[in-house]
Amino acid sequence: MMELAAQVPPTVQIHGIDITSGLFPTSYPDNIQFSVNSVTSLPESWTSSYYFLHQRFLIAALTKDMWKSATTEMFRVLVKGGWVELVEPAIGSMFPSVGPHSTKVWSMTTSYRGIITSPHTHIPELLLEANYKYSNVKR
Repeated sequence: MMELAAQVPPTVQIHGIDITSGLFPTSYPDNIQFSVNSVTSLPESWTSSYYFLHQRFLIAALTKDMWKSATTEMFRVLVKGGWVELVEPAIGSMFPSVGPHSTKVWSMTTSYRGIITSPHTHIPELLLEANYKYSNVKR
């Protein structure tokens, strides 16, 4: 966000969220703001407010049901014609099996809470479903 803020006009507002403020910087440009929110339940006042959403590295944080909520929320807060960018690695690339400990981590991660371990196959269908749901909402 800091790099983006330096590359865009100061009139472009950038908003970052996380479920805790622990990772928010203490000093940042005036066109950035941070808030504690969950991507699975964004404020109603944000409906049709954002032109671009960038989300990354929630693969181990969201179950398939949570991803459904998150993608629906993303499309709800986008303006018509807006963009969503998701950056999610396959867990196998994050935890290559190089020994007994990495195999244990892989096993725990893939069996934990219904985590999607191959986002490249599941997230596109969830985005299409969310966009379909959102496009059919009567306002």
